[in-house]
Amino acid sequence: VKSSVAAGSVYAFRGSRRLVCTAPALPSVQVTRREGGIVCVTLSRTDKLNALNMDMFRELAQAARALITDRSVRAVVVHGNGRAFCAGLDVK
Repeated sequence: VKSSVAAGSVYAFRGSRRLVCTAPALPSVQVTRREGGIVCVTLSRTDKLNALNMDMFRELAQAARALITDRSVRAVVVHGNGRAFCAGLDVK
């Protein structure tokens, strides 16, 4: 089967012949550097009130590992996009 693949698209086979195309997943945790050694870590799952799932735990751990070795970081501010900081653990 020939098909054109858009850059950044994710393709997965389901069953023997079905091809499903989805948009690339956006990161649930975004790290932004500000002036003066301040780093903002933003939780961004607004549809779930920023409830933490395993992907978010992994992304937070990855961000923490990167920031802990950076001597230029003086402060880390964690906040959530949308109307909630974090609803807790996503049990679904």
